[in-house]
Amino acid sequence: MGHLQHIKLVIAALVAACACISAQAQQALPRAAKPPAAQKPIPRAVPVQVQQRVDDRQWQTLADQAEELLARGDFPGSERVARQLVEEAGRVFSADHVNMAGSLAILGGSLLKQGKYPEAETIFRNALGIYDATFR
Repeated sequence: MGHLQHIKLVIAALVAACACISAQAQQALPRAAKPPAAQKPIPRAVPVQVQQRVDDRQWQTLADQAEELLARGDFPGSERVARQLVEEAGRVFSADHVNMAGSLAILGGSLLKQGKYPEAETIFRNALGIYDATFR
């Protein structure tokens, strides 16, 4: 199995896990409970005509920081940096670029570790959609 196929399988498993946990959590919530406030929308994949060389140093720095915070267990810090990472990926790359999918996967991992399952599921589904479209 290739590396990219493995990534797609892992993200698909995370999507399924988030959906399952989210459904269980919804059943356990009291009826009066309100869902969490909506976050800023995540960019959607848009077809791009031409790929150009870009300066991705800021994106790489943010990716490294988010992954380091995630590894240290600072999940709120990782989420904050990962949201910046997704914004930077949207600025530097196209919305359907594999680095956008990687950025979303880091954000999804941060959310998952904090128990924010519905949002993590949405983010992972977006990342998986990009991977699927890119590596068909």
